[in-house]
Amino acid sequence: MNVATFSATCSPCTAQYIKNVNATEHEQDFPAAADAIIRKHYVDDYLDSADSVEQAVRLAQDVCYVHSRGGFHLRKWLSNSKDVLRRVGERNPDSEKCLLLDKASSTERVLGMYWRPEQDVFTYTYSVGLEETHPTKRQILRAVMSLFDPLGLLSHFLVFGKIIIQQIWRAKTGWDEPIPKELCEQWTQWTAEFKYLDQISIPRYFPQRSVKDISSLQLHIFVDAGEDAYACVAYLRAEFSEKIQCAIIGGKTKVAPLKTLSIPWLELMAAVIGVRLRKTIMNFHSLPIDRCIFWSDSRTVLAWINANHCSYRQFVACRIGEILSKSKVEEWRWVPSRENVADEASKWGRGPCLSTSGRWFTGPEYLLLPEEQWPADVKSFLETTTEEMKSCLVHQTMNGEVVIDWSRFSKWQRLWRTIGYVQRYVKNYMLKAKGSELQVGSLTQEELYNAEKCLWRQVQQESYPEEMKTLEAALSKHQD
Repeated sequence: MNVATFSATCSPCTAQYIKNVNATEHEQDFPAAADAIIRKHYVDDYLDSADSVEQAVRLAQDVCYVHSRGGFHLRKWLSNSKDVLRRVGERNPDSEKCLLLDKASSTERVLGMYWRPEQDVFTYTYSVGLEETHPTKRQILRAVMSLFDPLGLLSHFLVFGKIIIQQIWRAKTGWDEPIPKELCEQWTQWTAEFKYLDQISIPRYFPQRSVKDISSLQLHIFVDAGEDAYACVAYLRAEFSEKIQCAIIGGKTKVAPLKTLSIPWLELMAAVIGVRLRKTIMNFHSLPIDRCIFWSDSRTVLAWINANHCSYRQFVACRIGEILSKSKVEEWRWVPSRENVADEASKWGRGPCLSTSGRWFTGPEYLLLPEEQWPADVKSFLETTTEEMKSCLVHQTMNGEVVIDWSRFSKWQRLWRTIGYVQRYVKNYMLKAKGSELQVGSLTQEELYNAEKCLWRQVQQESYPEEMKTLEAALSKHQD
């Protein structure tokens, strides 16, 4: 094919493949541009960041040149620097334009995300299309699913719309039936907060600051869970020469399963999505992060992480295994519940704070302080929890023989057959583990013979213990 075929199922894959092949062919001459084309394109959009005007112009020009070698031409540039726009050839750099990050939806949009280059901030616009006082399940689902927040910056607010959908589902309401009255009140309370969304203005990481000025950069991830949802949120903490700044990276929330789970299990699942978020951040950020710290207010989860996870049941063991594969034990710390920022997404309370100066967007206050003033770590007095501990059954034998209480039997025949059935039970237990056919019915001649030998060996062991040890030692020496 000489041109891209539109509307074909394979068209997006073909376009991405050719774009990357063209970048790879020029990788030796333009390594930075090739890496940007491969890693920093979203379909046909190129999004990147530079630390200076000169660096941005040079990178933009190299990317344009490499694309042009494959017949691709970039246009409609946006930047927070008018100098950059002039030098990359933008015809009208003084016009105020914004980047709409939700191009897929238009009239159906309830919440759209924008980047405004002039202010260099992310903002949101809303248009609630539900004027009914008693909406249906279908209308609510359409509205909640129209909310566009790819970075999870508003996940502490949007999760409660998903919780309402789950409650409607649990009430078994039909698609075109009005939702129950009590849920309608929750829906009205939640949508009443929409008018505050257009006041949110979130700056990019550390505006007016250079990456070169950062002496230390840390990643802090908070995890928490409630009865209805569990969540995590991540922040960058940068130390400059004169002050410390924090910036939100994003968050992730999930509604708790329909089947009720214990709070420790939900706290553990919050820790899992926390380490997954950390992996995503580390893979797609070019900033040099020096240290990562996870914060949880669940001492049970911290005890599981610090203990041998193989000692716990499968649900806990598997998730602790994933946590330890993506993080280290020493990276986990305890934080009081009142200081846990993720708590805003897991519990409704009086409603989420949508103020840009709130702690969800700025991080907890103690992160702006030296590490000595952070909440004390509890690992020094953290005890191993017995919750979800795997049960262990111990069977003790003497020299491999069954221990028998002779005083319980008055007849030889009954004792003999009892030993036979005990040995059959042990054998059937091993056969069941292998998936083999079990032995049933009356005892066979062979089983009775083995039971009798077991009794004679036990009697000999009790009557002649020293002689048995001597014979066993001599037999072992002879075999060697």
